[in-house]
Amino acid sequence: AALTGAVSGPDFLTAAIAGFEVGPRVGYTLHGSQMLDRGWHSGPVFGTHTAAMASGKLRGLDAAQLEDALGLAATQSSGLMAAQYEAMSKRMQHGFAARNGFYAAGLAAAGYTGIKRVFEREYGGFLSVFGEGHQPDAAALTAQLGRRWETTTIMVKSYAAMGGLHGAIDAARLVREQIAGQQISHIDITVGETVYKHGWWVPQRPLEPIGAQMNIGYAVAAALLDGNVLPEQFTASRLDADDIWNLIDRTEVHLDESLAGAPVTERFRTDVVVTTADGVRHHARVDQPHGAPTDPVTNAELVAKFHALADRVTDRPRAAAIEAAVLNLDTSDDIAHLIDLLAAPVTGALD
Repeated sequence: AALTGAVSGPDFLTAAIAGFEVGPRVGYTLHGSQMLDRGWHSGPVFGTHTAAMASGKLRGLDAAQLEDALGLAATQSSGLMAAQYEAMSKRMQHGFAARNGFYAAGLAAAGYTGIKRVFEREYGGFLSVFGEGHQPDAAALTAQLGRRWETTTIMVKSYAAMGGLHGAIDAARLVREQIAGQQISHIDITVGETVYKHGWWVPQRPLEPIGAQMNIGYAVAAALLDGNVLPEQFTASRLDADDIWNLIDRTEVHLDESLAGAPVTERFRTDVVVTTADGVRHHARVDQPHGAPTDPVTNAELVAKFHALADRVTDRPRAAAIEAAVLNLDTSDDIAHLIDLLAAPVTGALD
């Protein structure tokens, strides 16, 4: 926006929605969860196209230039999921995607040409390279374009953890209501292949915050003990707490192979069974987590989640000003004030 002059809120929202529509569709072409199973970090692989389209719309690029921007973005897509265990780069990879897409749009605006037909090229094209081994589908890029809106189905996370763990966290919170402080002797968690591969390994004490946010054993233990999984559950003292690790040591995670071929609406089904000291088994199943398209977060929950995060890193008046600016984007003549609010320094989220 600073490079193109004043940007109105409606123009900003239009650009954002264009990006929101592109990113998921690129993911569909690669059957996103299958790509994740192979170890690619989906966000920085798909996110370059999201950022390129949003930036390109703000710059006023025409169709040919947008094709160049997408071609330039695609050749910068990358991201290894092994970053989830302890690497600070995990938090950087989405930023890389935003930066690379921004650069791609800027280069296209300046006359740089990108790879034409970048998705369909048989040799060295985006789908042929990233989709190796799981039959990518280029038709998904434009299927029902303008009739089916991906923006309306994007999940907003309720917890400060990897999205695939949210079903387990929801289930653990349901079980927590059943056991009411009783001593836990064993925890069994059953999930499908994507969550199992992405979210389970036997953790070593203490976990780094990034590893804890990705580990289903840690997330369930925190939910059972604390009733929530927010930044407070990832501070140094909580990551090395005896009560957390006592439950992790009592946890088994099981793979439900039958979910591999299930529809996407069923693929993330999660079962949590907690056996208490008296031998009683307490069970909860979550088919899709709260925040999924079938059970979206409410506006009030969205604002509360924002403040649960933002109020930790800045003062309440600034957070409230950001909230007001975002909620009034549709009538804003210039988003410069919002950019200034977001650009100011913050403190550490886990300090």
